[in-house]
Amino acid sequence: MSNSTVKPQTFADCATPLARAIAAVAGGALVALAFPAWSIGWLVLVAPALLMIAVVRAASRREAFFLGWLGFTVTWLIGVPWVTIVMIQYGGLPQVVGILLYLGVALLIGSFGGIFGLVVRAIDLDERSRFAWLLIPAAWTACEYLRDFLPFGGFPWNLAGGALIDAGPLPQVARWTGTYGLSFLAVSVATLLGRRWMLRDDRLVAARSALLALAFAAAWAVLGQLATPDARAAESRTMRVAAIQPDVEQEVRWNPERAIEIFEAIRAQTLEVRGADLVVWPESTVPLVYLDTPFWRDFIEGFSRETKADVIFGSVARDDATGLYWNSAYLATGGSTPARYDKVRLVPFGEYVPAKKALFFAEKLVRAVGEFKHGESVAPLTGRARYGPAICYEIVFPSIPRAAVRQGAELIVTITNDAWFGDSAAPPQHLAMARMRAIETDRWVVRAATTGISAVIDPSGRVVDSIPLGERGIIEATVGLRTTKTPYVIAGDWPAWASIAILGWFAFTSRRKTQAEE
Repeated sequence: MSNSTVKPQTFADCATPLARAIAAVAGGALVALAFPAWSIGWLVLVAPALLMIAVVRAASRREAFFLGWLGFTVTWLIGVPWVTIVMIQYGGLPQVVGILLYLGVALLIGSFGGIFGLVVRAIDLDERSRFAWLLIPAAWTACEYLRDFLPFGGFPWNLAGGALIDAGPLPQVARWTGTYGLSFLAVSVATLLGRRWMLRDDRLVAARSALLALAFAAAWAVLGQLATPDARAAESRTMRVAAIQPDVEQEVRWNPERAIEIFEAIRAQTLEVRGADLVVWPESTVPLVYLDTPFWRDFIEGFSRETKADVIFGSVARDDATGLYWNSAYLATGGSTPARYDKVRLVPFGEYVPAKKALFFAEKLVRAVGEFKHGESVAPLTGRARYGPAICYEIVFPSIPRAAVRQGAELIVTITNDAWFGDSAAPPQHLAMARMRAIETDRWVVRAATTGISAVIDPSGRVVDSIPLGERGIIEATVGLRTTKTPYVIAGDWPAWASIAILGWFAFTSRRKTQAEE
């Protein structure tokens, strides 16, 4: 009879379904806290470990899917409750319907966590294998990237790597890898820490894993420091910009009797910045159609002619022949309005209803905010400089500013109406993603928001100046124009594609191995 004893399993070992479920929920909740309004960014270096441990220890693939789905769903339930503000307060939907749609969004995006759980479980991880652990950050990154291809236009909101925007030099590596690469690196650190916990009974292996996590993070910080740009070194020239924040609430914009009042208010603000080379208005602040409103057009083109300033502003564009509408950004320069950019990535349920026949209950929301057609080009607007436009939600997509810079944009200009979100976490989350776009593209970003947060952001992602939410004001700043192209601009989302390729190779070799054993 053997004298050896089996060490009893503890709650921390995730040996029971309840323990694994709690670990998944805790991991998902902590990931959510990494983003605004909490902004505890370093949590993305730790929190994914809890979810990883839960799915690695899952008893079956079905349980692994459930745990991944559970964790990711909790992340979205905590992170995006502002969806209900858009749908209920401004969309006019019944409260029950708005809440159900919010839950539906969380459940849908949570399904990518289910995919993550399935992939990790399929790896059938040997907990003492050193290299198989790399498949876990690859699985996470691939699942994040797949969100860009969701039905109804994609939703790459709050990518894990983006939570590190204020984490010292770490986010600067996005100039080489993009935000998906930061997600891979962050989850790699978390995976090593999770491995250290799972193998804590073997002190030597656990210590090696912890030291490797620290060395990995230190090397990442050094690379980030090397990647941090000199704010003025690569600038071909500078220009004076002014971003206007009129602080017009959504209810006011919908009152047709207030349209002239809104126009006069933002007109007065514009006249205060006659020394600017570029004046930026927010997205569709004036509730009129620009080309159908002679006094608006006369003012904008007259201002542009007299001051020699470019003016970028938002307005609905309408084709009278077809009755089609676009959410657009216009450029006035030299006394005329020669260029228009039509928003390419529209907000589902906010700017159009996908599958309208099936989702008949959302019709009321669309009547409230308008239905638009998708634009077809992200070419820069050319005036005194080449401006890469992004309207509202589009700045969330790394591919849009990247495409504009590839086509010669020297400055990113994003206009938005975050009044939809009220005083919620959405505006600071939105701003954080604009800051990541500055790093990825090595461009200054000028952001004009109707109710805030307006900002000027330098190429390192630092907010040079801003106007808080719910205040009226003007930002005036000198920005640089750049023609550089970062490795990310040139190569794109290669970490995401590499992650998919790694997982594909693993699946292929595993299948061949299984066939050989049979």
